Amino acid sequence: MVKDQKTMWDKLCGALDPDGFDMRNSFNGRLEPHPVGCSLEEMTSEIEYPILEWELNQAGQVHGGILCTMFDISAGSLAKIVNELEFNPTVSLNVRFIRPAMHGDTAVIKTVIESNGRTLVNMSGRAFSKNSGKLLATAAVTFINTDNRRNQ
Repeated sequence: MVKDQKTMWDKLCGALDPDGFDMRNSFNGRLEPHPVGCSLEEMTSEIEYPILEWELNQAGQVHGGILCTMFDISAGSLAKIVNELEFNPTVSLNVRFIRPAMHGDTAVIKTVIESNGRTLVNMSGRAFSKNSGKLLATAAVTFINTDNRRNQ
């Protein structure tokens, strides 16, 4: 487990660095995540995502799958960093949409580790509009707490 707040912050910034290996030329990188805070004591993180034109559906709102991906990136980064893993697959992601995210706004995703067990990490997340402060969506997310990649 990560030992101190500074290391946690440095790793979060590194994991979401647009020029980093995991982000460069990837779908996740196109979402332009920007870490704004984290707390090792509270096991939380806060990441902002600008709402970009390419993310919109036919109604002019952020496509639900995009918001799901924002939750997955945010929660997965926190779980990975806290547990010092290279890879931690998502087991489940349950999102409830409250109101639409709109172009020109910024989605602020706040995640918290609810339980950090030997095999599973259970988390919750809340997405807010940076412009209005209103709740956009909530999520419950579970990750495997071990790097279980298979050699090919």
